[in-house]
Amino acid sequence: MSFAAIALSGATDPVPVPITPPLMTAVVAAALTISILAGSDRGNGIRASIAGATAVMLLGSLLAIPHTLLMVIVRTGQLLTDGSGPFDVKVSWPMTLAHGLNVLASSLVVLWLTLERRKRSNRCLRCGRDSAEPPTTRSRQHLKTLALVSVVAALPYGALKLAWSLGSDIGLSGRGITAVTASSPGFGDTVALTVLAILASLAMGTATRAAVLRWPLIIVGTTGALMLIPVSIAAVAQLVPALWREISIDNSEIAPWALGIVYGSFLIWGSALAWLTIGYQRTTRPVCRVHAIDPVQTDNHADSSLKKESRMTEPTEFEVFEAGTYLHGTKAELHPGDLLVPGYTSNFQAGRTMRHVYITETLAAAAWGAQLAQGDQPERIYIVEPTGEIEDDPNVTDKKFPGNPTRSYRTRHPVRIVKELRGWTGHSPEKVKKMRDSLAELHRTGKAEIID
Repeated sequence: MSFAAIALSGATDPVPVPITPPLMTAVVAAALTISILAGSDRGNGIRASIAGATAVMLLGSLLAIPHTLLMVIVRTGQLLTDGSGPFDVKVSWPMTLAHGLNVLASSLVVLWLTLERRKRSNRCLRCGRDSAEPPTTRSRQHLKTLALVSVVAALPYGALKLAWSLGSDIGLSGRGITAVTASSPGFGDTVALTVLAILASLAMGTATRAAVLRWPLIIVGTTGALMLIPVSIAAVAQLVPALWREISIDNSEIAPWALGIVYGSFLIWGSALAWLTIGYQRTTRPVCRVHAIDPVQTDNHADSSLKKESRMTEPTEFEVFEAGTYLHGTKAELHPGDLLVPGYTSNFQAGRTMRHVYITETLAAAAWGAQLAQGDQPERIYIVEPTGEIEDDPNVTDKKFPGNPTRSYRTRHPVRIVKELRGWTGHSPEKVKKMRDSLAELHRTGKAEIID
């Protein structure tokens, strides 16, 4: 209804972006409503049609929402600072409302389709998994790389906007922009938004799991990517002939080379930010509360791991025991519900108090922890559950195995014992002796260092 009213009134978006025409969006939305209300007996064809119609609806607003939001922010800053600039900032509140309602309606349909699919495939409605397997923790190096690319790509735009805000004429072909100040709409405020995007990229690069930051970071990354990529693609398509013929674009006051740098960096920045946001969302997914491990009900935990408990062969290096299942090797006798906490003496360096608890996803690494631990008690491996954020163990990732193929991690938070793993086979006596001799040699030469 909102888009039908928009189409009839002739209202337009303040920033032209490629979107589905409002009238078409209204017609598709009406057809989609009829399809959903038609009944519950829907085949794959009907569901595909609903998904396609939803995509058309989203295209009517998804690309426009970030730019509409940008205009709202810029206009708000202008009202607060009473700044003036070379162009007028216009906010179309009817279009803003229509786009917001459209995205909300489309998102609800996407959620409904997702729940329907999970229900048909007997998956958890909340997280979409079909077992009690928590999300795996992958190497975070790719997040750091994408964050670095995103930050570097954002610098040219931020630097030029800052220079223009301070009165510089670098990259300008006319005089229309030289009279601006930091309070002018579209200048100081966009510099602040660039800084915000840079800080968000750096935070996502650390793979922080802080609940108060996770969704704001995802929203900032998604909004930024949707704002940067379409504009950069359209601008680059115009810039190629402009740079070749050395002409201006749409009577722009900005030199073609400066536009090329800005929109070229926009394309790299938006692409890196989109990939970073997707990777961050996947890497930091929390354990589903439906699948949260109850330490009291240990008999029901890790049923999918039981098939591996009976293995009688020597563990294979780098082989994941069970994706998302964490192990801890020791000689201490522990019970379900007990907590491993930092502050205990190291098993490998006398008198060293450890600030982290170490866990792994491979049986081989857990077996080394159990077989090399001090004391005469039986060697034990426990299935454990970290209660807080974990990070790659630098003792193996930095020293020996870049990329963390041993799936070794550490945490400053308590680690809960879930159950003892029984029936496992450790490394051969020959390998254990060789490893002990190697460690003794490191101690003798003073090279036995633990990064903790």
